[in-house]
Amino acid sequence: MKKFYYYLLSSLFILGVSATLVLACGDDNGSEGDDDDNDSQKDDDDNDDDDNDDNGGGGKLPTGGFSGVDNGDGTITDKTTGLMWAKELKGSYQDTPHGEAAPYCEALELGGHTDWRLPTIEEMRSLIVGCEATMLGGACNVYGPCASDEQTCMANCQGCDLIAGPGEGGYYLDDIFGGKSKSMYSGSWSSTEVGYSAGMVFTVDWRNASVGAASTVGKFNVRCVRKP
Repeated sequence: MKKFYYYLLSSLFILGVSATLVLACGDDNGSEGDDDDNDSQKDDDDNDDDDNDDNGGGGKLPTGGFSGVDNGDGTITDKTTGLMWAKELKGSYQDTPHGEAAPYCEALELGGHTDWRLPTIEEMRSLIVGCEATMLGGACNVYGPCASDEQTCMANCQGCDLIAGPGEGGYYLDDIFGGKSKSMYSGSWSSTEVGYSAGMVFTVDWRNASVGAASTVGKFNVRCVRKP
């Protein structure tokens, strides 16, 4: 009988130790599983992707106004946004279809750089001077595709008085962009497609600083940009 109780107690002791070990291992695995899932990390990654990929819904660039420096190599750097711009426009008076604009910038070699691209509408607006409504941070709400209706999207984007800007010739563009970058030029293409109308792209008209939408079959100017 004593042997029976001895074996019984030994068995219960062993079972208790085993159960404790299983629970402990289960807690560790659960913790590791939680670490692997790491919901907070996933949320951060998603937010980063959204910031990089989404050009709509409010501005992401600083709104202090254009402050350009001529780099002496055909490029202009805006100290406010950090963007680098081609000093001159492509070609002659409004001669570029939208389908040729992006490939032109991507093939451009200027100032020792080859990573040029067509600017977004927000980046284009960062060049506007002297018209508060369409400068970055102004009443015009076009920063990205703008998927709402045209009336809501384009409100307050009509710009200012024609040929009354602070730049040479009355343009709403800093005088650092001289020569053919101004004379007789009006609209410039952006890379931002219009969300409320297929086949349309946002543009900026430097004669009145208006933000508009133009059909991709039209022809406008091209000014390339890069982010150092």
